[in-house]
Parts: sequence; structure tokens; C-alpha cells
Amino acid sequence: MQKFDYRAPRFLVDFPAQLAIENSTHAGRCKEISVDGMRLELAERVSANTVGTVTMSFGSLTVELGTRIMHTEPNCAGLKFIYANERQRKDVERLVTLLAASAKLPKEPKQQGPLLLG
Repeated sequence: MQKFDYRAPRFLVDFPAQLAIENSTHAGRCKEISVDGMRLELAERVSANTVGTVTMSFGSLTVELGTRIMHTEPNCAGLKFIYANERQRKDVERLVTLLAASAKLPKEPKQQGPLLLG
């Protein structure tokens, strides 16, 4: 019998996030998120299999949690969240829910804040 690994739903978004690795901090933009991880667009390339901390904010909610860089491309990295406790998981679930709930088609070309793309 074949085992299937189901992935959590992913959402296309665009909001700022910071990735801290060792003694450096990389500002980036979250382009895709799920409760399992995110795709982070970065100006500098980072190394795969590196552990760090990602910080994300939306409205009054700020989430900081451990992450492992699973894969990299020239301008982005795929991060897997490392939850230290159930509270962190609930905070990420809440963040994803808030982003999905705030999704509206922009009436003006310049929209402030995160934008849910899909």
C-alpha cells in the first residue's frame, strides 16, 4: 500500500518577514505560506539545511518561530516551520486565517499591507 503525504493548503501572499540565521538578519517578503512553512523571497542567497528564526507580523499579531531552510533558489528559499509548542502552531494558523480573511480585490493600484494573491 502506498503512503501519501498530504500537504497543508498553501496561500499566495505578499508581506514582509525577517529571517535570522546565526548572527545575520535577512529582510524578505513572504510569497507563499501554509501551516507547514513558507516561500521567502530574499535579496541574498542563503544555504539549504540551515536552521534559523523567522519573524512575521500582520496587524497586531507577531509570530516568531524556528525554521529550517529546506531548499534555495537564486532569489528565494523554502522554509519549514519548527514548532517549539502548540501555541506557536496556533499562532501560525491564526496568521494564515487572518491573511485569508483580509483578501480583497484592490480597488486602487497602491494597496497597503499584505496582499493575498490566490
